[in-house]
Amino acid sequence: MTQIHFYFDIFSPFSYLASVRLPEIAERHQATVVYHVVDNQVIKLNAGTTGRPNHSLPPKYRYLRADLARWARRYGVPLVSPDSVSHGDPEIPPRFGRGFIVAARHHQELPYLRAAFRRTWGEGFAMSETLLLELAPIAGLAADDFLKAIDSDEIRKAANREIAEASERGVFGVPTFIIDKQLFWGNDRLGMIEELLSDSSKAVTV
Repeated sequence: MTQIHFYFDIFSPFSYLASVRLPEIAERHQATVVYHVVDNQVIKLNAGTTGRPNHSLPPKYRYLRADLARWARRYGVPLVSPDSVSHGDPEIPPRFGRGFIVAARHHQELPYLRAAFRRTWGEGFAMSETLLLELAPIAGLAADDFLKAIDSDEIRKAANREIAEASERGVFGVPTFIIDKQLFWGNDRLGMIEELLSDSSKAVTV
């Protein structure tokens, strides 16, 4: 069965959008999705991307918000402004990502991911420790145990391995999808992914 490796960051609205549509595409083509959580900021730095963040570039940020709204309307899902999910603490988004790894070890990664995306990008709750505590039982743990796990050396090392392996495979941003050796970047490439799954001759070599 074909595998679609999906690299995402919970703090990425385009990862949220892709997570809505990708399972449908995989099911249509009898493929499986393999989920890889990464820290997009570290991924970009590893790839040499050191430019200013989108929110500090007003024209680009205005366009980004409009583009997100268009995609959400197309997919028929709620999506709030990125400003609503802003956290102010750079340590918070990586903790949500490590929460996914903890949830995966309790076979609850997809319920956790759906809940995290829904509460942030779908409903506008800011990323915070309060929200992490809410997600703990969905990840399969009591609140205190969940927080200890996501901040443990073991889970931090696991998160760093995911990032290192993603960078080695050429991932430079999220969402990224890899099928065999074909890499696609961006929610707007899902159509191309479906074409490839329908016809392997669509693969390209560079």
